[in-house]
Amino acid sequence: MINFRSGYLEGKLYARALHRWAQAARKAATADLATLRRQRN
Repeated sequence: MINFRSGYLEGKLYARALHRWAQAARKAATADLATLRRQRN
């Protein structure tokens, strides 16, 4: 059986990393869109 506490902590760390990655990806996507708009104009 899996140790519940360690699994819970791993899940929290994973969720935090996933959230941080999502924020970075969103920032990169918005920056890319801004550069694309600038290039078109």
